[in-house]
Amino acid sequence: MLVNRDVQEGGIILVNIIGRLELTGRDELIKACETTNAQKLIIDLSFVSYISSEGVQILTNIAIDKGIPKPNVVFVSSLEERVEEKLEMMGINQCLTFFPDAETAIATLRGS
Repeated sequence: MLVNRDVQEGGIILVNIIGRLELTGRDELIKACETTNAQKLIIDLSFVSYISSEGVQILTNIAIDKGIPKPNVVFVSSLEERVEEKLEMMGINQCLTFFPDAETAIATLRGS
């Protein structure tokens, strides 16, 4: 798993995950999702090829542990079918906010 972090205008942290989202790489992902001045977090799952049950739990924990109001922690879908199926099966898509792409998520969090 490769994790990239980019701070966007407006205090938005965009974290891109590339590859398999599993327990391996957990600490790197959590560190990339740390918020200081930014109160808005986007986790882009567009390039996730596989997500384990542990990966789903990591995402849930990040959203809950951040203490950030729910509308300010969002996920980008454009998911591979098996990743989307796993998220639906685990119910995460019902308790977290998803957008079709990063641009839409950024615009929404900026209020545009």
